[in-house]
Amino acid sequence: MNFFSISIGFSTLLVAFSSIFSRRKKEEKSTEDKPEGLKPKPVRSSGTGGQTLLFDDLSVYPKRTSSAASPPPDVSGTSISSEFEVTNFFDRDIEAISVETDPRVEFDFLLGKVLNIAKEVLFAHTVVFAWANFDKHRMVIEAKSTNAANFTLNRRFPMESDLVSQIAASGKPQIVSRIEPTNEPDLIPYYSEKEYVKSFVGAPVFFGQRLVGVLAADSKAEDAFGIETLSLLAHFTKLLSVLIKSYTDKYDLQLESRGFAAIARMHERLVAPVTPAVVAEMFIDEALSLTDAERVSVTLFDDDKQTWRVIRAKHRGSQTDAIENLEVDLNASVVGESIRTNTPRLVRDISAVQVIRYSKGEPPLPAGSFLVVPLTSLQRGYGAIALESPTPHGFNARDEHLFSRLGGVVANVLEVLVLSDVIREFVVVDDLTGTYNKRAFLERAKEEFLRAADQGVEFSVLLLGVDNMKELVDRYGAGGFDQILVNVSQIIRASGRPYDVVGRYDYNRFGIVLSGMSANDAYLWSEKLRKAVASHVISIGDKTFSVTISVGVCGATVHTTVDEMLLNASQVLHKSMESGGNTVRVF
Repeated sequence: MNFFSISIGFSTLLVAFSSIFSRRKKEEKSTEDKPEGLKPKPVRSSGTGGQTLLFDDLSVYPKRTSSAASPPPDVSGTSISSEFEVTNFFDRDIEAISVETDPRVEFDFLLGKVLNIAKEVLFAHTVVFAWANFDKHRMVIEAKSTNAANFTLNRRFPMESDLVSQIAASGKPQIVSRIEPTNEPDLIPYYSEKEYVKSFVGAPVFFGQRLVGVLAADSKAEDAFGIETLSLLAHFTKLLSVLIKSYTDKYDLQLESRGFAAIARMHERLVAPVTPAVVAEMFIDEALSLTDAERVSVTLFDDDKQTWRVIRAKHRGSQTDAIENLEVDLNASVVGESIRTNTPRLVRDISAVQVIRYSKGEPPLPAGSFLVVPLTSLQRGYGAIALESPTPHGFNARDEHLFSRLGGVVANVLEVLVLSDVIREFVVVDDLTGTYNKRAFLERAKEEFLRAADQGVEFSVLLLGVDNMKELVDRYGAGGFDQILVNVSQIIRASGRPYDVVGRYDYNRFGIVLSGMSANDAYLWSEKLRKAVASHVISIGDKTFSVTISVGVCGATVHTTVDEMLLNASQVLHKSMESGGNTVRVF
């Protein structure tokens, strides 16, 4: 039997009790309309200190004499069954609760039912449940069932000398038989103005061995509650403990389920090309969907700048954020401390402490909460994810645990990327296209550049890429795009000279070294290559199509370097692709 079934069972029982006590009140009301001789007389219970109790079914009626003036009522047409309907025995609201219902919604629904029934059973004016926050030294009203017009709109009130706070502090129930109007504001904390209640009862609510809240009730009648009331109230507090346990267990299960779903979604998005920035963005998207965070960022180590940097950041409702590319102070910031010590950091209320989140000059966060979780694999740490909420206590230990697990998965992905780069460093040939890999291409390009300089011949470099890469990947998949790259690499080698250097510069770009060619000659050669690719028919399965390429050309000049030439070629290639592609541009 799962917790949902238990909760629904409790709800059904509580609703049944509600119907019974509602019926009892109706009968009392109908009794008030009877002639004086037919009304049940109050019977005093010796165990209640003189408290008046009405026993509807066991009241002693006085003997009546026959009288023409007061004939006996005609009951021949009455029917007991007509006083009840099927709807008295079930609750239509329960249909709103299902297996997929959020645990918090279900808990609020059932808690409201419990308080409504407690109010009916105790004949109370107000029944209220409040959480006890000992860290903040305050009480937080969670739910109420009341007839009061002056119930406070402020859910939080400090733990002071009021009755609710006294119960939370002592862990013991309390009964007050008479409350003077002058004392009411000091004793009853949940009314904004005097409600003129006369008696009060309250009991602590425990979760395990820990006091977590207080269940309290009041009445406008003096001496309305006694020892038997506490016995009854104890059943309600135990029921609340069960509901709290059910909620926390279901919430934990839901978090686990959402965590596994997030891992599955990230796995589906891990298609080529996979880079650290792509992994970071993927993790940020999942964090925004799993929490109410307003800003999420991922910090990784920048090998080029040799510093820790916010590689990706998003603000809810936006695709970027001002802190993106911000350098992180490893020694003086919360993010830096988390990375350095490999431990999560949770700042529950950032307004209460003066901290630097990333580095000096960061966008301010005057209030709210801040959670940082390191991205750690079994071998090493790769950075951290940081979540910001404008609400104090917006994150808790469960969020920390969830993102620690997800962060481990992301760290493993980053580790695979790093190891792949290490392997490529020791391999000369790209395994897909058979051309040089980037490291080997750069080494060969520099060698050819020095040879051309010694021989006094022209020298040019080219960078080319396949146009509309994203559209092609979406249409034919990553495997299909790999086949496109293989076809393009074959055309390049068939079009060039045996000693021309060809390498795979990155996922969608090839580099070509043309020694002995000026920039103008390289342009003409590139045009022939462009036309050859555009006219080539590629077959993938039962589909045939053609693609186009864009080319950026840069010729050597005095005092230039290979790195500068490649940077210039990359710039004109980017402009060529932005303008629609299928063109050759010279820097």
